[in-house]
Amino acid sequence: MTKQPQESMEIATVDTVIMNPNILPDPLPGQVAIVTNESDKPEGKDKTENDTKTKPSQNEDEIKSVARKLFGIFLIFLCSIQATTQGAIVKYIDVVPTGQIVMTISFHAICFLAVIAGHYNISLIRFPYKKFIFMRCVIGGLSYVARNWSYRNLPFGDANALLFTIPFFSGIIARFYLKEKYTLIHVLSTICGLAGIVLVAKPSFLFPSSGSYKEEWHVAVPLIAAAAMGWAYVCVRKAGTAVSPVVVSFYLLVFQFLGGLSYQTVTGTQYVSPSCYEERGLLLFCSVLAVCMYACLNKGLAIEKSATGSLVRNCDTVLAYLVQIFVFRAEVDVLSLVGAGLIVVGTVFITLGTAFDWTCGVEF
Repeated sequence: MTKQPQESMEIATVDTVIMNPNILPDPLPGQVAIVTNESDKPEGKDKTENDTKTKPSQNEDEIKSVARKLFGIFLIFLCSIQATTQGAIVKYIDVVPTGQIVMTISFHAICFLAVIAGHYNISLIRFPYKKFIFMRCVIGGLSYVARNWSYRNLPFGDANALLFTIPFFSGIIARFYLKEKYTLIHVLSTICGLAGIVLVAKPSFLFPSSGSYKEEWHVAVPLIAAAAMGWAYVCVRKAGTAVSPVVVSFYLLVFQFLGGLSYQTVTGTQYVSPSCYEERGLLLFCSVLAVCMYACLNKGLAIEKSATGSLVRNCDTVLAYLVQIFVFRAEVDVLSLVGAGLIVVGTVFITLGTAFDWTCGVEF
């Protein structure tokens, strides 16, 4: 008597399902629900699965892109630290002439890079974009000589302010030659950074009491050097990561050595032997810094945009200012502090703007 109703209930349930395929009984615990029709699938199920598959990959790509940009900026900033350290050592060793120091540092650095290239099987002959690399190295060597000439023949602050007009030249050249974006962020950061450099350097054409020019045409030399370096930055950017930083640094140091030799020959300065082991050790350390500096700079410029690289290099002035305070114990004034703050603000502004692609809706 008790089994009959159970059998009739089972038959009735199956008949109901056959007559109404869209109506299914709720699954018992441990059973899987049966889906008989595409319309019976839970809404958004496929969409959710696709989203979970695509969203992580998109997020990973975005994170990698931001991390790559920040890494490029970090390398350029690291180059600024190395350049400031090298400049402080050169200033400390004031007995050895400038041309001789350039030749000594370049020669040792060339030897280091040749060993590195041989160890990692990096060809110093076969590489792409030879025209751009050659232009970058020649321009870099000549601009290095022009920079040292400017420091010798102009007030140091004036030369520094004029040499750091590089962001204007590199940004404009990259805009027309590489078709890179030049946004409102770049403009504001450039203005902010250059204003800070002017206040730190206090050029005599704005602050007459700080110094004066021997000849008016002397002003053109650091401006030409800045324009040349701006073009050199664009050349490295054009080559991108296709050329090893070791190759670029090697040939840059070769032309830097030739520039130092030419400078020493033209000026007729006598060669001086370092007086102690400390000076020899510091010069050797400068050679190591030169290798690391150019490797970081060329790799950073290959990753990050030219204008951004030039703006981040403004940190050289701030770092030199800090060395002046804490190492050489020189006096500072309020304008220098304000200028250093403006440079830091401009650099941070452009770094964040580049990392997160801020344009403020304005592109040039």
